[in-house]
Amino acid sequence: ACEALDSKRAKAARAISAEAGDGKAAQMESEIGEGEGLVRQAQQEYEQIKERTNREVPRFQEEVSGDLRSLLLSFVQLQADVAKKEHSLWSQVQPRVDVEAKTR
Repeated sequence: ACEALDSKRAKAARAISAEAGDGKAAQMESEIGEGEGLVRQAQQEYEQIKERTNREVPRFQEEVSGDLRSLLLSFVQLQADVAKKEHSLWSQVQPRVDVEAKTR
């Protein structure tokens, strides 16, 4: 939008310097005004988006951090449960393995 506005300003300056009496200069001034309005509107929209993003990023990071913490705790608990089951199974199987090893 800024480049288009700069281009219109340059054309208007050339038209004014050429003293075009056919209303071209007035039309270009009008287009420049419209372009400046579009630039201001785009800047306001950008600022709104930037502010919203700056508010949302910390909330999102906290949410993700909580989810990750919960996921890791669940993983650790599952690993502990599996280790307990493996220990129980080996405790039951170990005497048989010992007997087999002695008979060989």
